[in-house]
Amino acid sequence: MVSTNATIRSPREPRPENYQLVELDEFCELLLGFTHLERADDPANGMRGLYDEATGITYVIEREKLARHAAHRPR
Repeated sequence: MVSTNATIRSPREPRPENYQLVELDEFCELLLGFTHLERADDPANGMRGLYDEATGITYVIEREKLARHAAHRPR
């Protein structure tokens, strides 16, 4: 019998058990690197993320850290 409480997730939906919290420097390196990553934000938890399909890891950073960085960068 199938459970009626099952949650169906999209393959791109971030999974908390596969989160790796990173600092700004590492997030920027991942963003600019050559590894194929897809956006995998978790707005409900205030996180911005990059999903690595090869490893199943979602690298996340707090939205506020990115916002502070963007506010201070030279234009």
